[in-house]
Amino acid sequence: MGVVHIISEDCLMPWPKGKRFSSEQIAKRTATLVANGTRRKKPVVLEGIEYWRCGTCIRYRPSEDFYEDGKTASGISSVCRQCHTAASIRTRDKDRSRETNAAYMRRARSSEPERFRASDRKASARKRDKSPDKVAARNAVNSAVKRGDLMKPAACEACGEDKPVAGHHEDYSRPLEVRWLCRHCHGLVHRNKEVPDGGWLKT
Repeated sequence: MGVVHIISEDCLMPWPKGKRFSSEQIAKRTATLVANGTRRKKPVVLEGIEYWRCGTCIRYRPSEDFYEDGKTASGISSVCRQCHTAASIRTRDKDRSRETNAAYMRRARSSEPERFRASDRKASARKRDKSPDKVAARNAVNSAVKRGDLMKPAACEACGEDKPVAGHHEDYSRPLEVRWLCRHCHGLVHRNKEVPDGGWLKT
């Protein structure tokens, strides 16, 4: 059967979160995994460092390259951090994550307005240096709206909902030719996705 590596009883097991297991519980869990044939193979030891094989990329990596997992006899996940992250990105609900992140940023901005104002000023300076044509086009639109030369509608041209809108440029060399879109539809266009009015796409 080989040597079974038992996790020390003084370690804080990550599963369930924050629960400390006794040596009897650890031994029982390890024995169950071994009996079921699900225990990971022994690591390769080089210069005193244990290298474990990732079940996804099949590469041998040191234990710190794996997340802790109290459900395994070795105490670490069977998949390395890099492969775990890649899998999470592939299966992530990007639209839901975007909404969650936006809600978090609204709370953060309301709690620390000065810090975010300073951050916004730095971001604006970077945009002016990196994309002067885009900044000039946006400034031209804002000035035209203030003068009354360009009318800013109250509703989004794509979904028709009464929401704050911004001018979307297809061609920054024509600064006053814009389509007024809400934040949601504007984001869809920039991600090359369909918008609600019949499938208009960014070209």
